[in-house]
Amino acid sequence: MFLRSTQILSLLICLFYSLCLALSASAAGAEPTLTDVEKYLNGITTIQADFKQTAVDGATRTGVVYIQKPGKLRWEYLHPTNILIIGNKKDFSYYDADLDEVSYISSDSALGTFLTQEIRFNQTIKVRQYSLANGKMHLSLHDPKDEMNTEIVMHFNQAPLKLLGFSLIEDGQPTATIEFSKLQTGNKLNEDLFDFRNPKFFR
Repeated sequence: MFLRSTQILSLLICLFYSLCLALSASAAGAEPTLTDVEKYLNGITTIQADFKQTAVDGATRTGVVYIQKPGKLRWEYLHPTNILIIGNKKDFSYYDADLDEVSYISSDSALGTFLTQEIRFNQTIKVRQYSLANGKMHLSLHDPKDEMNTEIVMHFNQAPLKLLGFSLIEDGQPTATIEFSKLQTGNKLNEDLFDFRNPKFFR
């Protein structure tokens, strides 16, 4: 179960921080296009946010996330378990504080290649579905080279365009949903956030 869950998480993280987030967009009242989304996703340099992750069985986890382009991420679960994931262009360091265990997950996956590239929908990543309803936009994305058939559905407020969260779907079945709060972008982040110091050697 651990290997499977971390494989899914690594794919989710790869796609998430390569796309990053958009907090501003087209003029109020105008329907955003894929070009609008590309422009603002590619324009974000840093992000910090609180998140709530909900599994299909209703179980929840909360924590904080920091992203710095290109290719740096700190994803930290704070409740009910304490898990720290720090990612770069090469790998993810996965530390379970409750078990005092460290694992390393390669980011050399198909989705991982997006870390230093600009997003071009239907070129670097395929859009399966794009919908607008009730002031919300839903964008379903998929990498055709992904053998796990993982799909990310990004949920946006329509006007102004703002990322609300995203869902992970594997083989057509929902796996988890992430909701964001206290989103901030463009702030200078401390480089130490992305420096993993193995607690087994640094205590």
